[in-house]
Amino acid sequence: MLLVVSFVVFAMIFLSGDPAVLMLPPEATAEEVASFRHAYGFDDPLLVQYARFLGNALRLDFGRSIRYDEPALGLVLERLPATLQLSIFSVVLAVVIAIPLGMIAALRRNSPIDHAASTLAILGQSMPNYWLGFLLVYAISVKLHLLPTSGGPGLRYVILPGLTIAFALLALITRMTRSSMLEVLGQDYMRTARAKGIRESAVIIRHGLRNALLPVVTLVALQFGYILGGAVVIETIFAWPGLGLLTIQAIYNRDYPLVQAAVLFLATSFVLINLATDISYQYLDPRLRRSNHG
Repeated sequence: MLLVVSFVVFAMIFLSGDPAVLMLPPEATAEEVASFRHAYGFDDPLLVQYARFLGNALRLDFGRSIRYDEPALGLVLERLPATLQLSIFSVVLAVVIAIPLGMIAALRRNSPIDHAASTLAILGQSMPNYWLGFLLVYAISVKLHLLPTSGGPGLRYVILPGLTIAFALLALITRMTRSSMLEVLGQDYMRTARAKGIRESAVIIRHGLRNALLPVVTLVALQFGYILGGAVVIETIFAWPGLGLLTIQAIYNRDYPLVQAAVLFLATSFVLINLATDISYQYLDPRLRRSNHG
């Protein structure tokens, strides 16, 4: 997967035209263009350039940023904490609200709270997050002057972009938790636990919610990967100084080493998150541990 992503990103750079012509000013002479191509290796065949790029990437060397004249990977790692802060805040906010809401909606099926949860889920999945971001900025920042409109240090700056990202994730987790809990509530082991005289709250939490969380964990892990690499629009709207905004600026500036480093870093993070999710199944579902030992 990483090889495919690295090659696609590398090849797409050349679909926009000659990098030397795009990055140099229009008044550059033919000698300057040729010297630039030779300095960055753009005069070599595409496969040779890719092999050189891949070999350097394996040594964590993505070259120097053309705009900042600094190591590209260093710039990516410098912006990573801000993106992690935004992503973790969004996921935690969504999980804390969505899992109890989905569980209550399943236990009170067809009740007003169930209908409210379903309406919230539909609204969250149908509203584009960039549109929600503009609405929050206009209502909370411009009109009410409660929170800042752009990113910065401190909790006040992360609330609006975090809430914008969390809204759609909250809708997904609520629906998944509700459907998973409804399926679990009808299982035989739930009736057996009640027949043993176990308290209803213990039956719901220990036997119901724990088994219902498997698909929810998968969803949260995958969505965390998407948020980590897909918060580009939200970071741009709120001027959040994270990796997404850095990637957008690198694309606008034709800073190809920085684009390659950022995209490949995000792809690697997504693959590692999927791997960690698969490993976590062994601890969440005892049936998988027993089948492996058998």
